Amino acid sequence: MSARLSLLLLLVSGCGGSPHWSLPLPALDRVALSVVEKSAKDVWVVGGALGSGGNGLVLHYDGTAWQRSDPGTDATLWWVAPVGAEVWAVGERGTALRLPSTPITTSTTATLYGVWASTEGTVWIVGGVPDLSGVILRGGTDGTFTDVTPSGATGAFFKVWGASDDDVWICGQEGALVHWDGSALTAVDSGLPRNIPLFTVFGRTHDDVYAVGGLGNAVALHYDGDSWSPLSDAIFETLPNLNGVAVDKDGTAILVGGSGTKVRGRPGAFTDETANATREDLHAVSILDGEVFTVGGNYLAPAPAPRTGVVAHYGSDITSTVQ
Repeated sequence: MSARLSLLLLLVSGCGGSPHWSLPLPALDRVALSVVEKSAKDVWVVGGALGSGGNGLVLHYDGTAWQRSDPGTDATLWWVAPVGAEVWAVGERGTALRLPSTPITTSTTATLYGVWASTEGTVWIVGGVPDLSGVILRGGTDGTFTDVTPSGATGAFFKVWGASDDDVWICGQEGALVHWDGSALTAVDSGLPRNIPLFTVFGRTHDDVYAVGGLGNAVALHYDGDSWSPLSDAIFETLPNLNGVAVDKDGTAILVGGSGTKVRGRPGAFTDETANATREDLHAVSILDGEVFTVGGNYLAPAPAPRTGVVAHYGSDITSTVQ
């Protein structure tokens, strides 16, 4: 082989391995609603049928192949998160699981939309009945919980994230932002009208936190350690509602939402990557060392419409094999 041909093959190979958007799982038979990367070889995706029949969705990626597991319930799973050495998922009818399929008792029949655990071992689970009531549970990795829902909560809580045991944020319907300071939950004014929901709150540190949502149009807020304010980038003026947000260790945020919306960057410097990989509605996203997994599908279609789900990826090529 000539030196010139060898160099050409090396250049082609290098280009093929450069980070890019792809769609490794384009046609799941369930909606994919949440994803978490514990590492590049430890990725979990959950979701479900949303009333169209069949059990919930649990997928695990080990860096080589996707493994599909039966969670043992037909409850759709809305969120997944690391809890200590384990991974937990929560969903419909008060369902909570140690993945892939070990039930946890929550003493509620409301839908559970979010779960998060501190490094100290405190676990928060949130949910509720939309337009009627909210649920906030606080407990430990042993699966014992106390209901700490503020009295008079009239909307569901959707997600929870914290920087530490005494710095936890919860978001939900009616533009709700609730803060835990280690001793009490306090409502914080988000500046939003009561008809605008916040779907996800997520951050990197106590002074770098995002909350996203909207009703038709995008809402994106940022917390700098002192106050919440709308992101001023012009790009957000034309986007549909945002459903998910994640922040990398270096402070790079990625926000996803309706019609395949994918926006990446930092306040004042976001770029639109929506045209890549998929235009399906995206519900959640995870980013770790620049690698991105984002998931969604036709979760807005009314039941019992047949469900479809997608997993999109940014990084080097990964497998589409599901075992």
